[in-house]
Formats: sequence, structure tokens, C-alpha cells
Amino acid sequence: MDRTSNEVDNSLAESFTFCNEAKDLELFRVSVSYTERAERIFSSASRSVESEGLPLFRR
Repeated sequence: MDRTSNEVDNSLAESFTFCNEAKDLELFRVSVSYTERAERIFSSASRSVESEGLPLFRR
């Protein structure tokens, strides 16, 4: 049985949507990973500064 043009279009649209969703999830995962890394770096730097007796932020 041959697939109609509409079936092919729908299949391609579903594949495209799936790929975009997968890409979005990967970008989200990478973003969360970088955010967590930045938080660890900032936290470590904060502890280092405070251990030297320096204020973290000047007011």
C-alpha cells in the first residue's frame, strides 16, 4: 500500500516535532548543567573570599 502525500507529510511533521522536542530537552539539560556548575563555582569562590575575611559584596 502506497502512502499518501498527506500521510508522508504527517509522518515528517511528527518526526520534525520529535527532533525539536529532543533538541529542546537536550538544550534544557545542558542549560541546567551549566547553571549548576556556575552555582558550584560561585559557592566555592564565595567560601574562599569569606575565609580570607573579606566581604563578598561591598555595600
